[in-house]
Amino acid sequence: MAGLMVGIAALVLVVAVGLPLVAAKSWKGGWKFGAVFPLIGLLGACGLILLEVYLEPSSHNMWPFEVVMWGVATLVLLGIIAGLRERFRD
Repeated sequence: MAGLMVGIAALVLVVAVGLPLVAAKSWKGGWKFGAVFPLIGLLGACGLILLEVYLEPSSHNMWPFEVVMWGVATLVLLGIIAGLRERFRD
């Protein structure tokens, strides 16, 4: 069961990093920054998890769930930004 959750977390992480990068490649102007903006929280959270596990190995026993939560939050924020981009498109 743990392996399945790690696999799901890895899949969500790949999608949550990949979609903003694809959007940033195709969007123009300030929307390019808007596409990568959600990655700040996701990468910061993943970095913090790695640091805290390095310092105290038992500190994040449920890290796959944390990665999934941050990944979903990143995708929701990207969706909101994409909606705003569509709404205010020139």
